[in-house]
Amino acid sequence: MNLVLALLACASGPEKDAPADDTFVAVDDSAADDSTGDDTSVDDSSADDSGVVDTVPVDELSCADVGYTPPAATLPGRSLTGQATWWLDFDETAEANGYVDCFYSRSFEGLEYNDQPYLCPDCDVSAKGTAVMYEGAACYEPLFGSSADRTEYWGFSEDGRFFRTGTANGAMGELTTFAAPAAEGTPTTIAWESDYTLTSGGAFNLRAEGTFSWGWAEGHLLVDQSVKRDVPYSAGWPQNDPGTHVPVDRPTLGDVVPDFTLSDQCGDPVRLWDFTGEWIIIDNSQHDCGPCQSMASKEHDFLTKMRGEGYQVRVITLMGNGLSDSLTTPSQELLNEWTEYFGITDPVLADRGYAYAVFAPYLTASGEGYGYPAWVLIGPDMTLRGGNIGFSSWEDVAEMIRDNVGG
Repeated sequence: MNLVLALLACASGPEKDAPADDTFVAVDDSAADDSTGDDTSVDDSSADDSGVVDTVPVDELSCADVGYTPPAATLPGRSLTGQATWWLDFDETAEANGYVDCFYSRSFEGLEYNDQPYLCPDCDVSAKGTAVMYEGAACYEPLFGSSADRTEYWGFSEDGRFFRTGTANGAMGELTTFAAPAAEGTPTTIAWESDYTLTSGGAFNLRAEGTFSWGWAEGHLLVDQSVKRDVPYSAGWPQNDPGTHVPVDRPTLGDVVPDFTLSDQCGDPVRLWDFTGEWIIIDNSQHDCGPCQSMASKEHDFLTKMRGEGYQVRVITLMGNGLSDSLTTPSQELLNEWTEYFGITDPVLADRGYAYAVFAPYLTASGEGYGYPAWVLIGPDMTLRGGNIGFSSWEDVAEMIRDNVGG
């Protein structure tokens, strides 16, 4: 893939599903507040909040052969299956425009995954699978488009909440509740409804009802995400996770941010919390975004200056797949081209929806739309200290770090 370097104005954030589709009742759950995630219990004596440390030179990035072997999948995983029927009830205005009450039905079969907990922090089980429309395509297509099989993401919590989205690397939103947590193999009823307006005039009510069930899937194993890496990183990144952080799923100022594991330029899985003890700028960028390119082009100078002042500062770029495909995970080739073109020596990671799911609620709280680059500052104790959408100068970031020293 050739890196697109034409300077382009950054567009708004990830596209949401069209509001008329039945999946859109389950939108981004960015407003979710995990009241149990109290970061005040963090006791990390190793995180020096002064931010002033010995100078660390900016070296050329290289990937060493460290003999890393990914951990084996040992945890039993579950399957999730279900079906639902949607009934569309149009009002008189819509019917006068030719719409007729109708229904359609889909089935779903999926398998559990556990490596993106930030996409549904309230889910006890998250599953990715295929949804198949087996009835009612003629009802669905005039409003929503293709009725072809598609990938969907379903999840549920043990306290009786059901989550769903059709967006890869998109946050699942709460769709409905059910009477009791599902026991293995027992179908559990789910139902929900919403009202929509039509651009051609009129409105309709969408009512859905179905069932889902889960069971242990023979031969489907998951990796234990809590297992710590026992060999160095290929690029020499630090491994300073103290094991004491207590995160908040959708952090605001002062909250400990969730961990992630994302692949770097060396193809190595990298954990955020291993950078504990450093000032971290997380930069959510797209390769075809002009301001993102401007930010990257001055990154080396910024790091040299800040480290020369005695601050241990790290820039971690979370890269999407471009402005028109911002939530899709990019290739390692793209990460390497970005790294080489801009002379970057810090991590450039293939994002999997982390930046938007975790930081968009904070960055857009004032009403500003999400765009690129979007960046946040994280303190040495892994707490969120600030951030912004857009880029004007690295000096703004430097001032934020200086203002936060000791805070």
